[in-house]
Amino acid sequence: RHRRDYWEAYVQVKNGLIGDVVSSSAHWDQGAWWNKRKRPEWSDMEYCIRNWFNIKWLSGDHLLDQAIHNIDVVTWFMEDRPIRAVGFGGRAQRLTGDIYDFFSVDYYYNNNKRMLATARQIDGCDGNVSEQVYGTKGMASLNDRGEIKIVDYNGNILWEYDYQNKPVKNPYDQEHVHFVESIRLDKKINQAEALAYSTQVAILGREAAYTGKPISWDEIMASTLRYGPEKYEMGALPDYKEGEAPKPGKAPDAPVM
Repeated sequence: RHRRDYWEAYVQVKNGLIGDVVSSSAHWDQGAWWNKRKRPEWSDMEYCIRNWFNIKWLSGDHLLDQAIHNIDVVTWFMEDRPIRAVGFGGRAQRLTGDIYDFFSVDYYYNNNKRMLATARQIDGCDGNVSEQVYGTKGMASLNDRGEIKIVDYNGNILWEYDYQNKPVKNPYDQEHVHFVESIRLDKKINQAEALAYSTQVAILGREAAYTGKPISWDEIMASTLRYGPEKYEMGALPDYKEGEAPKPGKAPDAPVM
């Protein structure tokens, strides 16, 4: 939300260059991320804190920690939130913690709009960190590699960002520049609601994958689900199970001999 190439692409989409938005996709697929193994002298709580990224109740799983950035972009461009989600995921190669290492979630919106979100952290697989927004006239291709453009469905470029004449500044710096400017110029910036909704979209997708069942927006908004200990104090965590990620569904019945 603080990159100039993304802003200008958003303006083009908002002005109708791709027509009516009908679907989108969001991806953060990469290799394995860091992890820490528990040392004998660490309590359960200390281990979880030191290995926080791989711990569900601290990171929220990588659909929320990483792929939420892509989900936020799509939520921004679509200017809508889903009515339900269906997804799947699993734990194939992760070494520590209790989270998944891959997700795929389908989000359903009003007016038959769709969004696909994928996330993966497994070495030796294809990498893809990007977003796509599809309209009735064309598609916006978005990424942080300096390749943002809009094309029609015949491959013709309808618009592309001018990186040569308008270099993109570091968005992490720009976020702070915009914040300071908003104070000095008395032009308030409040993205809290937008970011809260994007977080809830990601939570919706995570829980759909964890359960293997469709979950509606209303259900996730009304949910009282809570991960993690009741009290935050150093020591044992009896409910934490190392290496045990959520398992949707049930095992098949044993074959009849």
